[in-house]
Order: sequence, then structure tokens, then C-alpha cells
Amino acid sequence: APRNPLWVKSHNRSPNADISPKPTIFLPSIAEIKVQKAGTYLCLLEDFSPDIIKIDWQEKDDKTILKSQQGDTMKTKGTYMKFSWLTVAGASLDKEHKCIVKHESDRTKVHREILFPSIDKGRCT
Repeated sequence: APRNPLWVKSHNRSPNADISPKPTIFLPSIAEIKVQKAGTYLCLLEDFSPDIIKIDWQEKDDKTILKSQQGDTMKTKGTYMKFSWLTVAGASLDKEHKCIVKHESDRTKVHREILFPSIDKGRCT
């Protein structure tokens, strides 16, 4: 069931309790592309609070949500972290992809698109 942010409101929270996620991106290795003929994009989101977050993946110019994998949301030193990854193969290697992050707190709504470059197969042959 969807969680209503109002239910988790607390009056004794510090003013800095609502924190937007900080992304780090990881691109596929040349070895993975050579051997597997596929590449994995990974998006790590850290230092966010509260823990309500949604992560989707799309091709840059397409609205279709792609099948991706996600790790569990983990608590670290009072904030949260989560990672998500997308494996692409074949013709999709030539396309740019984006990780779409939606994070809501009591005061802010973050909708961020993080663009991942297409994989240059020329440098992998």
C-alpha cells in the first residue's frame, strides 16, 4: 500500500530531516561489454530522508519504463541509501538511457532525471 508522508510526520524532527538523494553513477566495464555483449548501468542514491523513493529507467527518447533491478533501501547514519541497475544489450547499447528518481519529503518533491551515455562499442572491439 502506498505510504502517505503525513503519517510519518513528527513534530520533534530536526529542520534538516528532509534531504534529497545524492546520485553517483557507474557505467559498464569494457570487459562486460566484450564478453557479455551487454552493459550494466548503476545508479547509487545516498543520503536521503525520508525513505520514500521511486526509481525508474527509460531510454532517453522513449516513455516506456524498462525492466530494472533494485536493491533494498538501507539506513546508514540516520539517512537512507538505495541502488538500482539496468542491463542493456544488442541495439539498446547504442541508445542513451536515463534513471528517473522521485523522492518526496514533507517540504519538497524531487523529480530528477540522470542521463547515462550510450555505450561506444567502437572502443570495446
